[in-house]
Amino acid sequence: MAKNENSTKKFSVFELVSYIIAGLLALWGLTYLVLGLIGMYIDVIPSKNVLQLASDSLAEHFGLGFFGWGLILLSIGALLAIIILCAFAKRSDRVYEREARRAARRNRLSQELAAASNVSDAKVEEVKPAEEVAPKEEKVEESSIEEK
Repeated sequence: MAKNENSTKKFSVFELVSYIIAGLLALWGLTYLVLGLIGMYIDVIPSKNVLQLASDSLAEHFGLGFFGWGLILLSIGALLAIIILCAFAKRSDRVYEREARRAARRNRLSQELAAASNVSDAKVEEVKPAEEVAPKEEKVEESSIEEK
């Protein structure tokens, strides 16, 4: 039976690790975004709002709070995933096209072999041994030689 290669996608180790890293980076950014949004809109006294205090502390040291860093990390993770997807899709397309060319060549060769092995129009004659078949001598008429 023919093996259906389209049923399962084979990932390389590098591709799998890259997708995991990009996903974790995007998840980290999404977590920061959610923490920043909760810290901004929770109904708690500002002095007791731990998330807003942590976001303000992060903003003091690095210039951006949870929401800003969440946007940056989520964007980097998504961009990294898109770049990886595009690079491996191009490689996958090349492999698919190469397999299609090979299949077309195989098909063409099998058709040529089938056409070459088609002997329905051939005549089958029995080959006689050399002793039985004597060459016929042509008799040249003397009159035709004399005329020339």
